[in-house]
Amino acid sequence: MRRVGLLSVAEVARGRMTRSRLRELLGSSSAYGAQRIEGLYLRRESAGFLRRRAKIVRAGFREGITEHWTHKPMTVNERQTAYGWETPPTPKVQSAR
Repeated sequence: MRRVGLLSVAEVARGRMTRSRLRELLGSSSAYGAQRIEGLYLRRESAGFLRRRAKIVRAGFREGITEHWTHKPMTVNERQTAYGWETPPTPKVQSAR
């Protein structure tokens, strides 16, 4: 995925989770900065295939959203590195001929 400029999300836990463990994980720090994580993406797989998925978003993050992203102008994502904020390179797409 890195070859085409895509990054994966850090895995924070694996296995069966209790509600109290999920709440504990929601209080974790992000792997991408000093802030708390936005939420958790849960997957249930069987025989190597995705069977079910869900996303749990912490209340403080959800309350901070005042307008849906589709009603805002498009912005370029940035990422924080050890040297400050940077805009990832735009992957070059080659046309199929």
